[in-house]
Amino acid sequence: MNELSRAMIAELIGTFALVFVGAGAAALSLGGVVGVAFAHGLVIVSFAYAYGHISGTHINPAVTVGVWAAGEMRLGKAVSYIIAQLVGGILAGYALLGVLGSPEVGNLGATLLAQDLSAGGGTVTIPPGQGFFLEATLTFFLVNAVLHGDVAGKAGKLAGLAIGLTLTLSILLAGPLTGGSLNPARTLGSAMAAHNYADLWVYLVGTPVGGIVAASFGAGQGTGARPRREGSAGLPPAPPAASGAPVLHAVPAHGHGDLGRPVLRGVPARPASWRRRPAGWPPSRRCPAPAARARPARPRAPLPGPCPVRRPPGAPCTSGAPSPGTRAASPGPGTPPAGPGAAR
Repeated sequence: MNELSRAMIAELIGTFALVFVGAGAAALSLGGVVGVAFAHGLVIVSFAYAYGHISGTHINPAVTVGVWAAGEMRLGKAVSYIIAQLVGGILAGYALLGVLGSPEVGNLGATLLAQDLSAGGGTVTIPPGQGFFLEATLTFFLVNAVLHGDVAGKAGKLAGLAIGLTLTLSILLAGPLTGGSLNPARTLGSAMAAHNYADLWVYLVGTPVGGIVAASFGAGQGTGARPRREGSAGLPPAPPAASGAPVLHAVPAHGHGDLGRPVLRGVPARPASWRRRPAGWPPSRRCPAPAARARPARPRAPLPGPCPVRRPPGAPCTSGAPSPGTRAASPGPGTPPAGPGAAR
């Protein structure tokens, strides 16, 4: 089984769990809106740490669209993720129908816009336009947490907890108003099982729009996308560095998207996939071994040679040419000069 197949299975299982548990809690009204919010958030936290190293635990087409829009995934891989997520959500909806026995039980947790909701001494009705705005805004918060806390590595190992709590607080507000979907697969699975397609476009369009806006904001601030390999995903090659200056080239590793580090692993100080290469050296070739530097020879003083004339032990050599490396003894006062024609 290749890496993409494993990631798709992880996305299908995670989305199935999110819809089955979250929509089931909504259908049974377990703990009210607080119980429903924490049911969704705890599923996100659990599967983020269980499958984060395999697929990144998107389990939400809107999150996948946002990650793709931020330049962190190839289009083909994003489409594969979305297909697996939608299938997981639909299977969970029908599994919930089989457990509860009837779509009339809480509409199987279907996400619906509020109609004449009693709140604060009045009634609240959410038209499709307001529902679209609310779902897009809260999805923006969710995808923003994913891009900044997880993909950019700002939250480290706490990224899964941060994302789960973001979904929880969003459902605390939107649960009574729109059902708090923030997830097209969550809405589609319950809608198909309950045969209730009212205002379905609000959730299928509003949530991806929020994800795309979050991706644009994150990329503009330099926090949503990590460094990419030169020439990939539309990134132009970097300008050549100064001669002799080392250049770091990002080499993709296995994991989240195209670029290596999967979700929830954090950012190491220097990942193993980074290699220091000389300027202009292509990433596909190995770095050359450093050339050995030749050490200059140290000059040595020549050893003294033998004296050409006999002399007493310890006496300086005063006749003939001085030996190499020695200084000839200077004649003392009253000493006759040596050499031919000295004595006349």
